Amino acid sequence: MEIDGIKILVVDDDMWMLKVLQKNLKHLGVTKVFTVDNGFDAVAIALAEIPDIIFLDLMMPELDGIQTLKMLKTIPQTREIKVIICSGNTDVQNLGITISLGANDYIAKPFTADTIKEKLNKNYHDIF
Repeated sequence: MEIDGIKILVVDDDMWMLKVLQKNLKHLGVTKVFTVDNGFDAVAIALAEIPDIIFLDLMMPELDGIQTLKMLKTIPQTREIKVIICSGNTDVQNLGITISLGANDYIAKPFTADTIKEKLNKNYHDIF
């Protein structure tokens, strides 16, 4: 199955995690997957491509996930993009901060392909 039209941006400084998410999304039929390893590039790609969903890691050097989320939610062109936090940091305080800043959902690492599918269905029109 190929899912036309949906664009997903994956942001994580761990190359292995980028590859895992990209592979899982492609396996689900998502053909337009962009990957970046830092928050600055995430904002630039989000502005250039306007993805439907962003999978965003919290723990990154320079511009972390919380700072990146703040930027995305203050820029008019990226404000409405759905953001799913994807992090090994399951601290309730960080989760609360991200939700208050506008994150739509949260996936704890490690995760399964079924979890990704479930979050995509919840946040993007039940595509599966």
